[in-house]
Amino acid sequence: MLDRLLELDLSLFYLINHGLKSPLLDKVMPYFSDFGFFILPLVIFGVFALYKWRLKALWIMLIVGAAVGLADTISFYGLKSTIARPRPYHILENVNVLKQWGYSSSFSFPSSHSANIFAIAAVLGWFYPKTTFILIPTAIMVALSRVYGGVHYPLDTLGGALLGMVCAGMAISFSSALKTKWEDMKIKGKVTGDEGYFILYTLLAPLALFYYIPKLIKEKEGRENFRERFGDIDIASNINVSLEKPLWLHAASVGEVMVAKTLIETIKEKTPDLPIFLTVNTPAGRSIAEKSLPDIPVAYFPFDFPWAVKRALRRVSPMAVVFIEAEIWPNFIRIAKNLEIPTVLVNGRMSESTHRSFKRLNSFAGGVLSRLSAIVSQSDGYRERYLDLGCLPKNVFVSGNIKYDMVYEHGQLKGDIKKFISNIKGNIKRKVFLAGSTRRGEEEIVLDAFSQLKELCGKSTSQFPPFLILAPRHLNRIEEVESLLKRVGAKYIKRSDLAGGSAGAITKDVDILLLDTIGELPMLMAVADVVFIGGSLVKGIGGHNVLEPAAVRRAPIFGPYMDNFPEISKDLINAGGGFVVASVDEMVEIARKLMVDENFATKAGEGAYFVVEKNRGATAKCVEILLPFVDGAVEK
Repeated sequence: MLDRLLELDLSLFYLINHGLKSPLLDKVMPYFSDFGFFILPLVIFGVFALYKWRLKALWIMLIVGAAVGLADTISFYGLKSTIARPRPYHILENVNVLKQWGYSSSFSFPSSHSANIFAIAAVLGWFYPKTTFILIPTAIMVALSRVYGGVHYPLDTLGGALLGMVCAGMAISFSSALKTKWEDMKIKGKVTGDEGYFILYTLLAPLALFYYIPKLIKEKEGRENFRERFGDIDIASNINVSLEKPLWLHAASVGEVMVAKTLIETIKEKTPDLPIFLTVNTPAGRSIAEKSLPDIPVAYFPFDFPWAVKRALRRVSPMAVVFIEAEIWPNFIRIAKNLEIPTVLVNGRMSESTHRSFKRLNSFAGGVLSRLSAIVSQSDGYRERYLDLGCLPKNVFVSGNIKYDMVYEHGQLKGDIKKFISNIKGNIKRKVFLAGSTRRGEEEIVLDAFSQLKELCGKSTSQFPPFLILAPRHLNRIEEVESLLKRVGAKYIKRSDLAGGSAGAITKDVDILLLDTIGELPMLMAVADVVFIGGSLVKGIGGHNVLEPAAVRRAPIFGPYMDNFPEISKDLINAGGGFVVASVDEMVEIARKLMVDENFATKAGEGAYFVVEKNRGATAKCVEILLPFVDGAVEK
């Protein structure tokens, strides 16, 4: 019986290997016999499925991997070595071999290619039945290609096909049992259902190091206290005090630190004995925090690695954690929830693009947001976005924007910078055009506009020439901006080069002051005639705080990309206290009008200030919502 089966197998082999031989098949069959033929489409399908079906697709791809892995293991380490059937082209004469296969020592039964492709076809066909009309013919062609190429007998491919389908059935059965168990655990509250996403997120989180390592090499400030980013936080080392169960506030950078300062001052008015601890992401944010909040310990926020987060929470042992604006750290929030530490997002905002991204990953992002004890958003519009992602209405509040309540300490210019600006505005009578918080791609636009303003003023004897103060958002870009100024032939001086009595002497020789210091921008806004706020002319940033100039009656100019401040920018525009520009010509037009028309500039400044005053009061509402989460807090 076995001999007859083998004779039939050999006859079928020659029929396929010789009888079907043609130039067309000689070209086509090697593609079907190549692993890449079905691996590459599988990868493409996997990427598409992950994008469209998300968790279901990830689960199916894991089942495919399990089925293929099981088939390969049984084939290579079990059946092939046990049956030990030589490959046709090793022992037969007159075999049509399409290429040098390289299987010098492996055996023929069963066909691993056939096992793999039928395992893939069976799993995908089970979950996506409509794909079987493509999967089954493809699998048959792969099996035939192995015989046509002289590397397997028909019985080998048939055995491989049966093995692949059996392994697929085992993988599907196991996954169904596992899914049933998982659903049961979800009902009992033992799992939440998004653990898979957290595993994937945790595996990808270390990629953040590729962003920070270059910063470590370039910036001394980035290297200092770097151990804190791995959870090695020592509160007492900062201000030599020990805090027991503090309220932990986290602010990303400078803007959020100023929000935190306003929030802390209001909290301290109500609960003066409440210990508070503050973390930041950036060296600039830390510098401002340490200067403006000298009695509050400050550290860097830990990387969102589970072990770093646990270490930080163990060392700080907070009564609650408050995130400011858009700081969402999945592992931190999940671990804090497991440790029964309340987490609250205050002054919350979510841009339209972020909402779209979170919506695509709603099973993950919605799960993270729902773990927050409360969300206090800036507006009803933002609240609706949080609710759309699955947050419970009872946990999402609206307070308004705390930035309206901030006391903008513009202060007074002192020393060499005061003398320099006094000469600019007083003796030489130049109009100051301040471009603050500029980003890459914006300095060129500002310089072009400034050049046109100079040219226009030069044609009129009644108009004072403009003077530009250029303040990049990040000081690590100063060299880059300075190279740009040299390239365009600008006459400039850096703020750090203004020393002693030389400030007045060099005023006539320069057109631009490059601000390379921290903390002086607000004071310069108060003396500027025109203020442009950057991060708004290029996509993907969302703009910066336009309330800072508005608080000193300066109507800000900004670009069209204000995703971080959509309602504030709209209110300013509607009140005539803010101006949106999308091109150099538009910037020149409005800047020139603010410079030459004093009545127009005054009215616009008053409109901007009105918007600030009208919207105050958000901080008190926010603190009222926040205090119930602070264990043992007693109002004064």
